[in-house]
Amino acid sequence: MIAEIQPDVIGLQEVIRTDGAADADQPAYLASKLSMTVIMGATRPSGSGSFGNAILTRLPVIASTAHDLSHGRYERRGCLRVDLAADGAIVALLQLSLRPAVQGAARAARPCWQPCWP
Repeated sequence: MIAEIQPDVIGLQEVIRTDGAADADQPAYLASKLSMTVIMGATRPSGSGSFGNAILTRLPVIASTAHDLSHGRYERRGCLRVDLAADGAIVALLQLSLRPAVQGAARAARPCWQPCWP
């Protein structure tokens, strides 16, 4: 279904990248099937690889940064910011998964978008 839509950008949450079988690296497997580039924002190790958020894109990547949004004893969280070139502009894309119950989750994510918005 995703191939039929032909999106330029896809955001993925809670994916695993690891060596091994072709589909062991989840975002790379999808990217290869869709002719896209993978940008990974690891939040924690997972076996011999990593676990976190990813962005798949067909657009040129200008820059990418992963921010740690972890808070206290809760599960590690992260924000992946990717700046893409699109139609002569730079588009900042944020891929994150917040835990709403964590007080200050939005404040913790502020470093991801601060260069974009005051």
